Amino acid sequence: MMVSKEEETFRNQVVASGVTDRVLAVFGTILLSFMSGDDNGTTSSPTTTTTTTTTTIHPLAMEDLMEVIGKCSICMGNAACNLPKWKCDEKDVTSMWNEFMQCLKGSANIPTVAIASILSSMGAFLRFRPILVKSVNEQGLDLILSFVLMEYSSSLPSISLSSASDEEVEKAAIADIQKDAIGMLGILCSEPHPDGINEKICSAFIKSLQRHHSTTTAVMSEVLNALMDMYSADEGDPNNHEGVFRAKNVLGAFQKTVPIFKRKIREDERKRGLVCSFEEIEVWKETALNAVRFVKYKKIGH
Repeated sequence: MMVSKEEETFRNQVVASGVTDRVLAVFGTILLSFMSGDDNGTTSSPTTTTTTTTTTIHPLAMEDLMEVIGKCSICMGNAACNLPKWKCDEKDVTSMWNEFMQCLKGSANIPTVAIASILSSMGAFLRFRPILVKSVNEQGLDLILSFVLMEYSSSLPSISLSSASDEEVEKAAIADIQKDAIGMLGILCSEPHPDGINEKICSAFIKSLQRHHSTTTAVMSEVLNALMDMYSADEGDPNNHEGVFRAKNVLGAFQKTVPIFKRKIREDERKRGLVCSFEEIEVWKETALNAVRFVKYKKIGH
């Protein structure tokens, strides 16, 4: 995207001011306050030590913290997109990525809403700092995959919001986590990768579709789009994994899922304004149409 010299100068000034670094610092400090490093609830880092856990934070304070961490995530996502000079050094951005990964590994004490903010930020950086793709090892891939299949549990760390039930907030956050994890996997799959990795990702996606009673319409849309991208490469393309497509019976999964997906769209459309917007419904309908076309296209090849 071309920008004027004045715009480029302004963006560079924003980076030089350190504003985005301070936002990242606030984001990280809040996350560290949730993480427990030992049985006494102590979390240590090179610069901080805290004995705070989610069970000791007042509900109203927790609500404010979740609002701050959400705004920090949005800010960092915008910065990743619009400030290419920020976190552009491979060592710098990789270090930040690894710190996010460490937070996710210790996510047992991190509220689900905060995990959603972490995944959202990571997704933005993975998209706009493609150098990060090679930083995702198999352990990192497995961690991202685990969030695709994350399910609601009453034992998840509660944020105890006063304005809505915990269950509703948790389920909405989990749907966001799943969508961001799927998006990240889609980015990773756009690069050449072995059949073994492709099969692992495909299995998680199909399992998500099979959970259609608990999987939201929005998440199903993301999965269907990701699978269509994964298996649309022409023969001879290094990203053609036709063997995995056939072995995992992806075509059969689509044939079973598309009618269910259309039904869920109709159900959500009747509740439009409560659970979804008109724009979301239109996106889902387009996904359904593309999925029908995808099935027809793949049937010809079979």
